[in-house]
Amino acid sequence: MKVKNCNTNTQAHIWLILICSLFSWISIKYLDKPLALFIHAYAIDQQTWLRIITEYANYVFSISLIILLICHYRQRLVIGLITIFYIGLNLQLTLLIKTWLKNYYGRYWPTTWFANNLSLINNHVYGFAGIGYGGSFPSGHLTFCSFCLYWWYVYKPQFKSFYFLLLLIMLVSMVALNYHFLGDCLAGVALGTSMAILTNKIYNLFSRYLTE
Repeated sequence: MKVKNCNTNTQAHIWLILICSLFSWISIKYLDKPLALFIHAYAIDQQTWLRIITEYANYVFSISLIILLICHYRQRLVIGLITIFYIGLNLQLTLLIKTWLKNYYGRYWPTTWFANNLSLINNHVYGFAGIGYGGSFPSGHLTFCSFCLYWWYVYKPQFKSFYFLLLLIMLVSMVALNYHFLGDCLAGVALGTSMAILTNKIYNLFSRYLTE
């Protein structure tokens, strides 16, 4: 019995990556600073109910993905467990790359919200500090969510509009709370999606060995 063929519309996702990357650069150059100041000036970042979304989203996305895979491979649990391990391992690799990028670019945050991080709102600093400062670029939350949602799309493509809505809600929440600049979030989507596509391509190359 062959493993599910996880081919997807790669071209559309590549366009998504390119668009997010382009608009991330545009946002960093022209939009991020005035947008963060506007959000703070009108107390949009005080909408604490949005924190529920940002604090629990990663748990919901990861647990629901595991449940999806278990249900899909319920009659082939060994293959399912291998798939879960493979996707989880590559998710951790993606997050390591995200952390390396944060340390490499060292971008100052929109506001100070953990460990006295230097920020635009509280310390009046804006830009990239460079290597050695764990900054806001790219967004870890959006990297995580876009990676997981891509795999949801692989197995349940009929709900792609819903996945896009979830991603948009996550992005708006992070920006509205001034946890991240818009450019950070778009870069996170590009990173998470590109790594998920690469993970899927490698999976398909070796999936012929996961047969009975």
